[in-house]
Amino acid sequence: MTNGKLINFVSNLQYYMFPNSKYPLIDLTGYTEKADMEVNCDLSDIDEINKEIERYGLKFILRDEWIDMVIVTDVKKGS
Repeated sequence: MTNGKLINFVSNLQYYMFPNSKYPLIDLTGYTEKADMEVNCDLSDIDEINKEIERYGLKFILRDEWIDMVIVTDVKKGS
């Protein structure tokens, strides 16, 4: 990633590499500036990604987290 935001990196991973995951990827770093980050691995393997981003002090972890979300339902089925 060159001159990109971490939130975009995380969003792109979720959308392109983990679209069917039951776990959402959430950026909680609080880092809002643009950055350069080199990630050379299989982007469909979260363990491999973690090995690559460890050098930047980052890691994906599995934990419970409350998040706001919008849910879209079928009008015919109701809410």
